[in-house]
Amino acid sequence: MGLIITYTGWRPYAEVKVDGERYGFTRGQSRDDIPEDWVRRKIIPAIENGATLWKVEGLDEDEKTKAMKEVIDEPVVEEPAEAVENAEDYSSLSRAKLMSECKTLGLPVDKSDKKADLLERIEAHLA
Repeated sequence: MGLIITYTGWRPYAEVKVDGERYGFTRGQSRDDIPEDWVRRKIIPAIENGATLWKVEGLDEDEKTKAMKEVIDEPVVEEPAEAVENAEDYSSLSRAKLMSECKTLGLPVDKSDKKADLLERIEAHLA
């Protein structure tokens, strides 16, 4: 038995072209006549990268486990912003880090603030 792929996308109809032959899917339709090597080369890597248009059935347990492990990302742990002691150190920070530092210091920020504006605001606060 080959792999069974199911189209789970939002469109009512979709087609895939494999070696010059077209295969049509309505939403929720499953097919097992798609060449297995194409499914392994195209569909499975797309699913592993987060695509939600397709569902593949018929994988053995080792492949399912591998695919699930690759999809799961480790949680991102944000480290607290380090306090910067003088204005010279602030000028080397990126705009995003300057905005974060302003928020840490309790200073108002706006998404349209430029790096120079943020530097001035921090210098005025520290003075």
